[in-house]
Amino acid sequence: KRRIVRSFVEGAGLLQAVTYSLTSEELSQKFALKVEETTKLLMPMSEERTTLRQSLIPHLVESASYNIARKADSVGLYEIGSVFLGQTDEGLPYEEEHLALILTGKWLDHSWQGEKRNVDFFVAKGIVEGLFDKLGLVDRVSFEKGAVD
Repeated sequence: KRRIVRSFVEGAGLLQAVTYSLTSEELSQKFALKVEETTKLLMPMSEERTTLRQSLIPHLVESASYNIARKADSVGLYEIGSVFLGQTDEGLPYEEEHLALILTGKWLDHSWQGEKRNVDFFVAKGIVEGLFDKLGLVDRVSFEKGAVD
């Protein structure tokens, strides 16, 4: 399935990002699902890499920001990577594989006209729906308005 996901999102025009599994405690807490379940290293190599990530989003945002700062006004990135949520019965971090996408700027419409349009919710939703359709999961997904903190 990983190959199918990668092939689909790259076909949609996104580029793969590969980022560190380790992050700073501050960044980890901003994006943590449960702050009390963050896993800190006993002997980190640096202050910027002290905690195992619970989300792929922080480093994807950093990657997009890096590209935008260098005049890449349209950025589409994805990452398939491990996140660490809580602990197993053996006391080890529980590892799950996640997918995250980030889009900004103009998006090339894959219609016959090949027009570019501003990225919005519906562009992202279309990519996600197409992916779930490709995986045979389209009937198991729904979109709901969430709360913003």
